[in-house]
Amino acid sequence: MIDHDFALDLPTDLHAALAALLDPSRPAIPLAGGQSLLVAMKATQTGPERLVDLSGVRELRGFDVAGERVRIGAMTRHAELELDPHIRRVVPLLAQAASAVADPQVRHLGTLGGSLCNADPAADLPAALVALRALVHYRDQDGEHVDDVETFLNARRAAARPLLVTAVDVPAHDRLPWAFQKFRPRAMLWAVVGVAYVGGEVPGIGLAGMGWTTLRAAQAESALRLGRPYDEVAALADAGSDPLSDATATADYRRHLARVLLRRALAGESTH
Repeated sequence: MIDHDFALDLPTDLHAALAALLDPSRPAIPLAGGQSLLVAMKATQTGPERLVDLSGVRELRGFDVAGERVRIGAMTRHAELELDPHIRRVVPLLAQAASAVADPQVRHLGTLGGSLCNADPAADLPAALVALRALVHYRDQDGEHVDDVETFLNARRAAARPLLVTAVDVPAHDRLPWAFQKFRPRAMLWAVVGVAYVGGEVPGIGLAGMGWTTLRAAQAESALRLGRPYDEVAALADAGSDPLSDATATADYRRHLARVLLRRALAGESTH
C-alpha cells in the first residue's frame, strides 16, 4: 500500500505530457509501466508529490521501420516487443530479451522507456540495447536530444533529471547471428548475469549484472572483429568489468558466468 498522498496528471498527448513533466514549479516523475516506481513508493513513507501517467500518450507507442533501423516508441510494452511478429522477425534479439523479463503480468505493464530510465544494471532490455548500439531519443528542458544508449544509461545512473524518453532506434538484425543468455537461480528474479550478443561486421555484446551499470564487453567485441576463436573471445567477456559480490553471487562467480554465457551465445544458443 502507498501511504502518502501524491497528485496524478493524465496527459493524452505528447505536448501535455512534456508540459507536465518539465514544469519547474511543479516537480514530477513520469509513470510508465510502474513496475519499479510503484514498488519503491510502497516501500517508503515518502515519495514523489506528483506523477505524470504516460499511458494515454499515443505518440509514445508503436514502431516504424525506416530502412535498416526500427524506431520503437518508449511506451511500447515488453509483451508487445516479445509477441509482435514483425518485431520478432526484424529485431529478434530485443524480442528475446523482452521475453526474459520477469513474468507475463510484468511484461504486459512494463515499458521499454521505463526500463531505460530505471537503468538497473541487471535489467535485460538495456543489455540488448547496448549490444545493438541503440539510440535513445528524449526531451528535456533544453529541447530534443539523441544519445547512444551507453551515454544515456550512465547519465541516468549518475544523476536523474527531468526528461521524457520518446523513442529508441535499433538496427534491423534479422540477417545476423544473435543470442540472449541469462542466468537466474529462480524464475522472476533479476539476472545474476545476462549476455546479449549480435554479430556482423561490427559485433555487439551487452552485459547485465557485471557492474554499476549495463556494460559493453568491448575487448570481446574487438576479438570478434579480429576473427579470434570463440573460446578466446568468451575468455574476454569479463575484461574491464567490475562485478559486485552480494548474497546472490560473488564477483568471481559473476565473471565465470559472463564467460560461460558468452561462449554459449557465440555457439548459437538463444535461451534465457
